[in-house]
Amino acid sequence: MQDKYLKNKERLLNGDLKEAKTFFAKNGYTLEYAYCKLLEDDLKGAKQLFSKTKDFDNRALWGYKIVSILQKKFTTEEINYDEMPTFFQLRNFLEVDLSLLMKYNKGNYVEILCAYSDIFASINAESYKFYARAFHFNHYPQFAQFFANKAKDFFYNDPELHYHIALMKFDNGELEDAKKYCLSCLHILKEYFPAVNMLNKLAIGNPASQ
Repeated sequence: MQDKYLKNKERLLNGDLKEAKTFFAKNGYTLEYAYCKLLEDDLKGAKQLFSKTKDFDNRALWGYKIVSILQKKFTTEEINYDEMPTFFQLRNFLEVDLSLLMKYNKGNYVEILCAYSDIFASINAESYKFYARAFHFNHYPQFAQFFANKAKDFFYNDPELHYHIALMKFDNGELEDAKKYCLSCLHILKEYFPAVNMLNKLAIGNPASQ
């Protein structure tokens, strides 16, 4: 059964919703079935399923809160922070679920969650970075850069942020800027291995450095 579960989880993550949904529904995987409902735009059904396990499953509680936000759409006034995701929920799940929504072309949901980015950042200062990473890895460079810039303004002394901006620049062919951000990363945290590794790649690819 574990192998079948992993196979269908992979299907869900790779856009094969129909097969995965059938498996999760038949075998009592409430959390995964709730995500299937969410991706089918059945917010009410998703919320009902998340509510079944939210008292003892942190991922389900996150899902319940996110669906509640999606149901409110762009209403960010008079925020009740008890209803918002926690610091650790944002750290563990925001980037992953943004990527999942992008995989399924749920731009309307992503747009709503982007409207909450300032609120999320007030709870977890790394939130802008999570948005930037999700947009970058899903090939939306302009949005990735927008949130990376917000992250720099809000939480500059984050070596991982500077490395990720370097990665964005590297992927876009902006090699001098990639080098600059690697160096700024290492200025904050010496011997940050991913940045050292990228600098080595940049040096190998630059004949002038030989």
